[in-house]
Amino acid sequence: MKVTLSADVPVLDADRLEAVAGAAAEALTNAAKHGKASRVVVFADLDEDRGALFLSVKDDGEGFDPETVAEGVGIARSIRDRVERVGGAVTFASAPGEGTEIRITVPA
Repeated sequence: MKVTLSADVPVLDADRLEAVAGAAAEALTNAAKHGKASRVVVFADLDEDRGALFLSVKDDGEGFDPETVAEGVGIARSIRDRVERVGGAVTFASAPGEGTEIRITVPA
């Protein structure tokens, strides 16, 4: 796993930090458990347009087709619900054989 934090990562309050940490942990679990990833890159930066934290968890796992696979409990509850509860947003990109990327944006 590679973790990269930019120098201008915004400071989050305790609730937002807990939500992001929990969502990131679930994304890492999904990468290993479901995606069978051998490499995961976690990247955090300031989203200057929104004044928010941007966090990406990208893996090289099996991936899936979002058009045919429903959002599971891990993404829906453990990632999306946590982040949206503190005013953030989650998007993801995946394709069979191409891995998965979870993108989290949370207001600072």
